[in-house]
Amino acid sequence: MLFELLMNLAKHNGGCEAVARGAAIATFDTLAARASALAAAWAAMAGRPVGLALSDGSEWIASAAALDRLGCRAYLLSSQSAEDIVALADRFGLACIVCEPEAAESAGDPRLVTPPPSVPGAAPRDLPANAPSEVVLFTSGTTGEPKAALHTWASLTSGIRPRPELAGVRMLLAYECTRYAGLQVLLTGLIGRARLTVPTSRDMGDIIDAIVRDRVEFVSGTPTFWRMLLVRSSDGQRRRMPLRQITLGGEAARQPILDALRREFPDARITQIYASTEMGVCFSVHDAREGLPASLLNRDDLPVAMKVENGRLMIRSSRSMRQYLDDQPVAGRWFDTGDSVEVRGDRVLFLGRESTRINVGGDKVYPEEIEAVLRGVEGVAEVRVSGVDSSIVGQLVQADVLPMPGADRAALRERIDFACRQLAGHKRPRIINLVDTLATGGSMKLRRGG
Repeated sequence: MLFELLMNLAKHNGGCEAVARGAAIATFDTLAARASALAAAWAAMAGRPVGLALSDGSEWIASAAALDRLGCRAYLLSSQSAEDIVALADRFGLACIVCEPEAAESAGDPRLVTPPPSVPGAAPRDLPANAPSEVVLFTSGTTGEPKAALHTWASLTSGIRPRPELAGVRMLLAYECTRYAGLQVLLTGLIGRARLTVPTSRDMGDIIDAIVRDRVEFVSGTPTFWRMLLVRSSDGQRRRMPLRQITLGGEAARQPILDALRREFPDARITQIYASTEMGVCFSVHDAREGLPASLLNRDDLPVAMKVENGRLMIRSSRSMRQYLDDQPVAGRWFDTGDSVEVRGDRVLFLGRESTRINVGGDKVYPEEIEAVLRGVEGVAEVRVSGVDSSIVGQLVQADVLPMPGADRAALRERIDFACRQLAGHKRPRIINLVDTLATGGSMKLRRGG
């Protein structure tokens, strides 16, 4: 499906710019030609399980399309060390892994291959037909071991409709293509014939530069991503961002970040998307209010059905993965998202992930609630709350706080201490660390650990 999409784009929009990364620009023509050449060069891989561990950009797209043409089961692997890539090859019995030259050279494993620089040879029509290809995505692993979810290109595009108004629009691809969110941005851009801007790195400074330089109009990111963009960008840079579409997903968006984006970019439409690697895109709302409308619950007339059961959001979706590898198919079954929610009036509000809940002497504490309080403290750029073991009460609350650039840390600590005293006793962080960085992954979520 991805291969055919590129061929069709080349036929009707060949000379249009498709992907830009710094000064390097690929057209739909060049993407299609490269995918065709790689499919011919890799004909021996046809129908086999193959890993894809390239950096994002035009070469990733062409390689993924080539593997689709060959009917491979493609395992989409994040940027990792050569040792980790080899371990994944062993774990899943991969015939080979397409990776960067440095990884192939350092590993010295014949299963690690790199895309050849130029490929003469057979045209794709000379290759044998194969069964529809499968795609294996890994969950973000922000709260534990990533899980392998089996999709097809059809399931990954099932929620995307052609939008003629996207033709030529400049979209940012800041997520890794190996992530569900990244694939959604990528496929939405390709299907809509948009121009994708890929930052030269995932450092927020480079991302801001790319948005300003390329005049990017559509940007999708997690609430963490948007908070850091607001912190790291200057007033002048934000004024030069011609944003028309702001999309938030991957984490619960609290009202303060929605309000801040509305103030900074009053002409942009703000969309919240709830999606997961397992269930696909479940809903989107555009009213810039926290949570989702309660009217979306208990509906049988939508592609995605949702209900609240024992305080947890349950979903049944026609856009879902086929299954976790080595598990039962999920089609037609209710899926426990792991998100604790509460219906308040006409809104369903997200309390937090069950897997990150902290148990303080038998009392439940959701990190997201405390994070929301501390983000309201003047001088706080970002915060991550977690539990640490305690022999007395089971767990204690710990807060890692990233200060705003130039903040007076002594004064900031006093303001944090004051804010914490307003919380109920079991919710107060007993350990507060002022840190220089907070890790995020290719999903652009805060890393919370196991």
